[in-house]
Amino acid sequence: LLPNRREKLLQNRNLPVVVRAREAREIMSGLLVLKDARLTTCAFAGAHYDFSISELEMKFDKDHEGEFTGSYHAAASTVLYKVEGIPLLYVPYAAFSEGGNPPLRSLKAGKTSRFGGYGYSEWGTAIRKGQMDRINPWDDGNVEDDKNNWGDIALKLDYRRKRGWAEGLGVDYDWGNYSGRIEGYYLRDRGPDPGIRFDRQFIPMENDDRGRVALFHRHEIAPSLRGELELSRISDRNLLPEFFEKEFKEAKEQESVLYLRWRDGNRMAYYLERHRLNDFQTQNEYLPSLSFAILQEPVYSGDFGDLFFSS
Repeated sequence: LLPNRREKLLQNRNLPVVVRAREAREIMSGLLVLKDARLTTCAFAGAHYDFSISELEMKFDKDHEGEFTGSYHAAASTVLYKVEGIPLLYVPYAAFSEGGNPPLRSLKAGKTSRFGGYGYSEWGTAIRKGQMDRINPWDDGNVEDDKNNWGDIALKLDYRRKRGWAEGLGVDYDWGNYSGRIEGYYLRDRGPDPGIRFDRQFIPMENDDRGRVALFHRHEIAPSLRGELELSRISDRNLLPEFFEKEFKEAKEQESVLYLRWRDGNRMAYYLERHRLNDFQTQNEYLPSLSFAILQEPVYSGDFGDLFFSS
C-alpha cells in the first residue's frame, strides 16, 4: 500500500520490518488499520519471534510535498510477544510514535575466538499509558509530552556464529506509585567450543535451551507502606558467567524475594520471604521473616543527659 514508506524503512534500518495481517484496510492515504497482525524484523518465512496484535492502527506522516517522512504514530490492542511460538509478554494496549530516527538503538558486530562472528542489536520504543482516542488523520503529527509515557520496551536480537540466535525482551516502567522492570533472554545454544580454554569449564552443557527471566516491582501501597517483589529464574549455573560476565561479577546476587516495609516515625517493621528458585544456588531461604524495631525513642531528658530506648 505504501511502497515509498517501505523503501525508506529499508534504507534507514537495513533490515526488513515484516507485517502480516488477516485484514488490512487503507482508510485514507497514510492511515492503515490491520486486524490480527503479526510484526517482526525476522526475514525468515517462519519467523522465530514476532508481535501478535489483534488490531493495529498506523498513521504515516507526510512532508509538505506529500512524501512520506519515515515517521509514524501507532496504536495497538492486545499485544502478545512470542519467541518460537511461546508467549513471553502480554500488553493489553500500547501506543507509540517514531520520528525520523528509526527505533534501532544500538548495533554492534565483530568477531571473537569464543563466539566467532557476532552481531548484537537492540530495538526499542516508549509505551504510552492508557488507551488514546482513535488516531486523527488530520492532526499535526506532534508527539505528546513524555509525562504520558508509562515505560519503555526494548527488544534484543543477538547472533553468535558458534552459539546461534538469541532474543531478549526488557520492559521498564514507572508510573504513579509503582515502578519496575521485566527482563527475559533466551537462546537455543549450540554449546561451548572445547578448543577454547575458557569455554572448557562449561562442558558438559546441562541443557541447550537456556535463558533467564528477571522481575523487579516496587509499589508504594500507602504513605508508610511499601511492597517489593523480585524474581530471578535462570536455566543453569553457567549462563551468567558465559553471557553476562559483568553482571555475574559486579551486580547484586540473584534473588527471589517478597518484601513489605512499614515505617512511621521512628518505628519500623518488615516482612520478608526469600525463596531459592535456582537449585544450583546456595543461599539462605526466609520462610518468612518478620521484624519490628523502635529507634531512638526518648525516655528521659534532664540536666545530666538524655536517655533513649532502641529495640
